[in-house]
Parts: sequence; C-alpha cells; structure tokens
Amino acid sequence: MKLKEYLANAQLFPLMGVSQLNEIGEQLDDMLKLQHGLKTCSSIITEYVESDGTVSLEHQKLIAKYVYMQHQNKWDSLFKFAEEEVEPLVNKVSTTTTTYGKIVDELAGGSDSQEEVGKIAGFDSANFVDSNSNEHKTTYGRTNKASNTGTDTVKVEERSGQAERLVDYTLNFWNRYGITRTVLADAANILTLPIYELEE
Repeated sequence: MKLKEYLANAQLFPLMGVSQLNEIGEQLDDMLKLQHGLKTCSSIITEYVESDGTVSLEHQKLIAKYVYMQHQNKWDSLFKFAEEEVEPLVNKVSTTTTTYGKIVDELAGGSDSQEEVGKIAGFDSANFVDSNSNEHKTTYGRTNKASNTGTDTVKVEERSGQAERLVDYTLNFWNRYGITRTVLADAANILTLPIYELEE
C-alpha cells in the first residue's frame, strides 16, 4: 500500500490531539500525501489494514499518537516557537476592572443605673432612716464594622482576521523556518519504507 492510498481514506495530523495542529492538520495531510505519497507504507500502517483495504478510525488515532510521541520533544519545541510568533494575531480587545465594596457600621450603646438604699429604725421609733446608699451603674455599648471589598477583572480576547488568514499565516511561518519540512519528513520516516512505487 502506498502512503497516498492510506491517506485517501484516513487522517494523520488532525488525530494527534495537538492544539497547534488543529487548524492546519488537514493541510499537512495533503502536503504529506503530495511529497511522500508514492512511498510504501511501513508495518505501523499495514498491520492495521482490514480486508476492505481501510484502517478503522480507532487504529488511525493509534497511528497518529504513535507518530507524535516519537517526536514529541522536538515538535513541541518547534510548535512553541511558532506559537509565540502567531500570538500577535490574538488581540486584547478590552480589559474591564470592577471594584466593589461595602462598609457597614453598627453602634448600640447606653447605660443602666441602679441605686440600693438601706434603711433602719430605732428600737423606740417607727420611722425608718437611711443607713447606707449604694449606686450601681452599668454602661454597655457595641460597635460592629463590616467590610466587604474586592476587584473583578474581565479580559476579552478575540482573533483578528478570518480563520483562513490564520491558517495561511501559520503555514507560511512554518515553511519559512523549515518546520513543515521537518514535521513531514519525521512522519514519513515512521509511516513509510525508503522505497518509492512508480506509477504505471
């Protein structure tokens, strides 16, 4: 089986589960088929080919994951470098900061007074006279101060331009720095044998 025959009914890069490949995965598949399509598929593909000549979606995902894992460290470094250059396409539209606060004061106060007077009467008198006097005074009060403050910040990001422009920009950048060539060659080295089948 030639690689282009496999890719005619299967996918590779879109199934790797890598965010940087989500928007350009299909284009990379087409480029891989164009540049390496005449090469003979390796056992990583042929062992999953069913009787009707196709590969199930589950096995396509296994193949895609395997290719990515074999080059993950190198590819992730390239993807990070490219992503930092594509990031300016994400515009910071607005940043809204809301400060809210509430302070509640509660005051309750007062005093209570109580006077105690003792009286006595002589043994030969029916009249009582004060013997002692005690005054008790209680002052009470309470002050509560509750504060509830904070800040909410909302940042809105929006991609500028259409999706097609982003794809074109990304592919052009990848091509300029050889990322596309590297990724396609790495994938082909795993998926194919170093043999071309000539068209009859």
